[in-house]
Amino acid sequence: MVSVACILLFVTVHFVAEPIISEIPVTRSDIRFNATKAYEYASKLATSFPNRHTGSDGAFQAFIWLQDELRGMGYEVFVQEFEVMIEDRRKGRNLYVIHESDRAEAVAVLANYDMAPMSFQAASDTAGQVGVLLELVRSIKEVSTNRAVVFALVDSEEWGCMAPNILSRIMKDRLSKRS
Repeated sequence: MVSVACILLFVTVHFVAEPIISEIPVTRSDIRFNATKAYEYASKLATSFPNRHTGSDGAFQAFIWLQDELRGMGYEVFVQEFEVMIEDRRKGRNLYVIHESDRAEAVAVLANYDMAPMSFQAASDTAGQVGVLLELVRSIKEVSTNRAVVFALVDSEEWGCMAPNILSRIMKDRLSKRS
């Protein structure tokens, strides 16, 4: 009986129900996303910084590289440092850029660059999403958008989404001041 209910719920949610959130148009322009470049970013993060646990030297070195990449694309990079308790007190760092728009509305794209302590490289989980985000940041740079786009690279996601929660509070205040 339970399996029939699960199947009916699955079919309803995936094939019958209307999506809760409709498409959010960001731009009408063509964006030239380069998948090879996204892979290169992911590979660089995974192989050059294979141990990026929150608070580690590897996480700090990855943070510096990400910051340099974003600045090299011509963005102003905002940094948010915070402390978390993970076995002991550790410093985490979020960084984000804002692709501005005339409208007060914004959408956010987040990727975490930290990794679970038992991981090595975290290529498919973390590095892959970071590579895609960096390529989106690069490819949208010269495109006019209907909404501001916040691109954030967050630390400490592997530990209960601590950094994304901290970032969301800061961004809510920051973006409310734009309207």
